[in-house]
Amino acid sequence: MLLDQKYLKAHKKVVDGLNITSFTTGPVGTFNQSGNGLAGENPGNCGGDNCQITGGKGGASYGYPLSTTNQFAGGTGAPAGGSGTAGNRGSGGGGGGGQPQTGGSPGGAGEIEYRFLRISIMPLAKLNIAPGIDKQDTEYGAEGRWVDSDNVRFHYGLPQKVGGWLKLISDTLIGVVRGTHVWTDLNGVRYTALGTDRKFYVYSEGTAYDVTPLRKTTTGASNPFTTNGTTVVSVADTGHNAIQGDFVTFDSFSAIDGLDMNAEFEITTIVDANSYKVTHTGTASGSTSGGGGSGNLKYQISIGTDQSAYGYGWGTDAWNVDAWNTPRSSSTVTLDARNWSFDNFGEDLIATVSKGKTFLWDTSNGTGVRANAISNTPNKL
Repeated sequence: MLLDQKYLKAHKKVVDGLNITSFTTGPVGTFNQSGNGLAGENPGNCGGDNCQITGGKGGASYGYPLSTTNQFAGGTGAPAGGSGTAGNRGSGGGGGGGQPQTGGSPGGAGEIEYRFLRISIMPLAKLNIAPGIDKQDTEYGAEGRWVDSDNVRFHYGLPQKVGGWLKLISDTLIGVVRGTHVWTDLNGVRYTALGTDRKFYVYSEGTAYDVTPLRKTTTGASNPFTTNGTTVVSVADTGHNAIQGDFVTFDSFSAIDGLDMNAEFEITTIVDANSYKVTHTGTASGSTSGGGGSGNLKYQISIGTDQSAYGYGWGTDAWNVDAWNTPRSSSTVTLDARNWSFDNFGEDLIATVSKGKTFLWDTSNGTGVRANAISNTPNKL
């Protein structure tokens, strides 16, 4: 391999025991370039008439390594009136004699020295590393095996990075999922039941269907809606028994002040036992007291809590252990979060909600039909 000085300077290696970084003298360049020798020396000027002085020594060209003993010397100076000799390999010519005496001219083109170096390159070797991570042996003892990794899996014996999560569905599930169950109907269709603190869903073939059971239906309600020019709509229904956060679906009503009320709404405010408020996505164009015509109000089972908590209300502590009418700092009463218990009976799903009823979702009815309470089962479990 033929290497020039610039390459050797940039790649500091040791070859055949020689430190290549020592070959840094001479003009630095690529192949077929050259540099100039040094200017010839000036022997000085004569001090009077007819002064005779020998010419100065010619300048040296670059040699290797950078030292005066290895440089190519310039030519020698000549006696008065003579011409100096030419230098070797582009070094300066010698100064001429005369009055007044001046130095020799600059040297000519110098050489770049090259060195032929023998570099031994090892042949490529195949690494046979067994798949899997060896965490039992030491790094030395686990020769030929991987000893550590992060988010890596092996595919066909080779390591790959673990893929991230992929979104399964575009639907948004309301609430915190507290129970799941997977089963298959008699036709081989796969289903997944998902019970949250607020809803009950059945997932199948890329879609989540809301099959939350109903607890109450008011049919033939007349003009229950009141608007006030905002997005808030008041709803009148005697004995609705709803709590804030419950869901209600209106159907068969007429539009009121530009608002279509035939949709599902979350109850945002409980006014009293006979009325509540919902929030529409649109703004009413006017204010109407009692409108919407005749239709139905369908209430889903009331929501549960999303997390367990301690109860600090009346009766959470023993009698006469603390000051009257002051809040308790501790409690042994736990208010459990809503949980669901699922199982399939053949191809149908049995669902029981904590502190609630037991329901049946019949696959034969299709995903557009809600689960229904099973008769003759306890109201609360």
